[in-house]
Amino acid sequence: MKRIFLIVAIVALFFACTKEKQMTANPPVSELIGTWTIFSSKIVTTGTLGTTTLDVNVSEYPCLSNNITEFKQDNTFDLSYVGKDSCWVTPPPAIPGVIRTGTMIGIAGQAVQTGTWRQDGMKVSLGYSHESGLITKTDSKIYLTTIDTLNLPSGATLINTTVRVKK
Repeated sequence: MKRIFLIVAIVALFFACTKEKQMTANPPVSELIGTWTIFSSKIVTTGTLGTTTLDVNVSEYPCLSNNITEFKQDNTFDLSYVGKDSCWVTPPPAIPGVIRTGTMIGIAGQAVQTGTWRQDGMKVSLGYSHESGLITKTDSKIYLTTIDTLNLPSGATLINTTVRVKK
C-alpha cells in the first residue's frame, strides 16, 4: 500500500513540474505586439441592491472574438469591433430605442478607440489608472488578462475582468 502511494505521489509531482515548465515568467515585449481577440469577460457589479455577475466566453458568444485589440510597436493600441451585428450577451431591448436594458460587448459600427500601453515583465497597462493587466503564456497560447475597476456615479462598483488571446 505504501508503494502504491509513493508511485502516485511521484506521478503527481512529475505532472505538476511539467505544467510549471509551460509557463513563461517574463514574455518579451515582442510577444505583446500583434492582434488579440476577447476570449472571455466577467463583469461583477456590487451596489446597494447586491451583487450581479455576468460571466461569458467565446464558446457561448462567438461574437466576442470580433472585439479586436491591436498592439503596435510604438506602444499604442487600437480597440475595434469588426462584427456586422452588435454582440449582445444579455437580451437586447424588446422596444427599439430603449437604452440600458441589455448588455453588449462590442457595438457594430463603433469608432476605433486608441490608447497607449506599457509592459513591465508580465504586467501590462493600457494607460488607465483604474486598470491592470497580466500576460501569461503556455506552450500553445498567450493570454492577456485585464482587470478594470470603476466606481460608478450610483455608488456601485464595477469590476470587469477581460481575457484576450493572441491570434
